[in-house]
Amino acid sequence: LANARNGAGITLPTDDVVWSSRDTLVASIDALGLLTAHAEGETVISATLGSDVATVSLTVDPPPAASWVEHVCAWASGGSVYCWGRGVSGELGGGDRNGSLVPRLVPFQGVLRSVTTGAGHSCGVMDSGDTWCWGRGAEGQLGGGTILSSLSPQFIAGAAFHFLKVAAGGRHTCGLTVESRIRCWGWNNDGQLGNATTVGLRDPVLIESGLRFKDVSAGARHTCAVAEDGLMWCWGANDRGQLGDATTTDSQWPVRVATGARFLSVSAGADHTCALDEGQLAQCWGANTSAQLGRGHLEDRSHPTPLSFGFRYE
Repeated sequence: LANARNGAGITLPTDDVVWSSRDTLVASIDALGLLTAHAEGETVISATLGSDVATVSLTVDPPPAASWVEHVCAWASGGSVYCWGRGVSGELGGGDRNGSLVPRLVPFQGVLRSVTTGAGHSCGVMDSGDTWCWGRGAEGQLGGGTILSSLSPQFIAGAAFHFLKVAAGGRHTCGLTVESRIRCWGWNNDGQLGNATTVGLRDPVLIESGLRFKDVSAGARHTCAVAEDGLMWCWGANDRGQLGDATTTDSQWPVRVATGARFLSVSAGADHTCALDEGQLAQCWGANTSAQLGRGHLEDRSHPTPLSFGFRYE
């Protein structure tokens, strides 16, 4: 609630002051001085009393990021997408910041063939390869060239390429193009974009590795991808061994996972990674404090080891 005071510091009567906001899409203010934030950005709040006008700049910051994925989106037959869970960043795509206890339809004018969720944002891919993202955008993870969030699906504007698959991570996103190359965008403090820097990006940028890939997955602070020859490559944070190169050293560039196994697909978690090898066995590495590696103990592993239960997976 805003209030206006004169030069002596005395609060002026509410009825005498006229309030206004320069950008009501960012924040509005009613006749009583009650502020309501609508979107991230900047505006100027003005208080007018007779011929006197006082202004103050106002910045609306994004809400705190989720520690990891706290919402779910699911693809339904026919190309519809339903989301539920945490919604404070607009990650449910319904045009508001409300959470939902049940699956809620994303009002999208088109047909999506897949959907992916990150820590506060979501993305969907159409049959054409066009990609749409929504939710938190403060780190550039929506790929639309801005750091603003979007409460509804936003097209990755100006993209001269199309994706086969998109993987939403913690605060970054990576996509596998129809040319079997990988482009990443968003937060990059740990090198998870794989472009040999720690500079964040607002638009999808090609990883200039020369490699061709068939699968990609984004974790909280790292990314892994399966090359066309089945070899696994990872980059980004490695403090828990999640890159699988038998070290705990971060990498801003793709490094080969320390195994001769060939893989079909990969799934990166918060600080661990699991993959399906060509023998349809699961192999996992990285953090293991919650037994997420399935090894029968709680010790981290910095290189892949097949699960020893003999199960075949698809």
